Amino acid sequence: MNTLPQSYDEPRGDIQVYRRPDEVLAEATEAAKALHTVLAAKTKKVMMNGEQYLEFEDWQTVGRFYGITVKVISTEFIDYGAAQGFLAKAVAIRADGMEVSAAEAMCLNDEEKWSARTKYEYLYVLKDGTKQVEDPPSNMITWVDNPNKPGKKMPLKEKVATGEVKVPLFQLRSMAQTRACAKALRNVLAWVVVLAGYRPTPAEELDGQTHDEPQAQAPQETKAPLQEPQKKSTKKEAAGEQTVSVLIKNVEAKAGEKNGKKYTIYSIFDVAGEKYGTFDEALADLARTAIHTEQIATITFTDGQYGKRITALDLTEREPGIDG
Repeated sequence: MNTLPQSYDEPRGDIQVYRRPDEVLAEATEAAKALHTVLAAKTKKVMMNGEQYLEFEDWQTVGRFYGITVKVISTEFIDYGAAQGFLAKAVAIRADGMEVSAAEAMCLNDEEKWSARTKYEYLYVLKDGTKQVEDPPSNMITWVDNPNKPGKKMPLKEKVATGEVKVPLFQLRSMAQTRACAKALRNVLAWVVVLAGYRPTPAEELDGQTHDEPQAQAPQETKAPLQEPQKKSTKKEAAGEQTVSVLIKNVEAKAGEKNGKKYTIYSIFDVAGEKYGTFDEALADLARTAIHTEQIATITFTDGQYGKRITALDLTEREPGIDG
């Protein structure tokens, strides 16, 4: 039986099959099954008309199956008069460094979700039923159980819309980069995603359907003087979320097992030696991308009992003149 060659020494002008189709489909079917398992376990799915769409992190997962990653090569501010925003260009690259796909994408402030967002304030609900913004005396506050800290209380607050604020430009820039990266991966890997039964359009291109849109600020916990007296605890309380922009130096992975369940924790170190932790492999992959592309990593984290735990990570190109 004739077998198809793995490669050809002499280029030919006609279109030819590079590998046996049954082998290609067998590998893709295995990848599609693995992808389906990952997407089915997501708690927040991007759904439209009953069909699930892949977010950028999901496209990164498919890329890992084939040794493909993606990087932003340029981002520029664009102004169309009535609309402003950013144009980003990204390329998908194989493990050997060869570029296998490229894409451009924009994010403009004439999009419904990227022009303005609702501004909210959180009002104290007092015992007499009235509400106010200013900090009231502790004995006037309506106290309720704190779901994040069992055994403790927190003031009852009500979220009230007070107007609109413009979406910051850095968020438009970040979304343009995310869209470009997702499209670059989609160009070369969409056939695997379709084989798995999902739509090939990146979720970030579905305006208003993604989870990457600007979010209103979460209600803040009461300042110390307003907290109801509690017993002292020896546990270290987690602080609120913080954000830093750093250059990443190294990513380490450590496998473990607890209560019969295996896990991998990733430690991400910046150039100053600060350590950030996560159990999310996608965030670790993004950190590795930052090392190879020398991009700035914007890390959002909480600093608590177990150190700095990453809740979000985004990449931004280094501005000219910034030293590593």
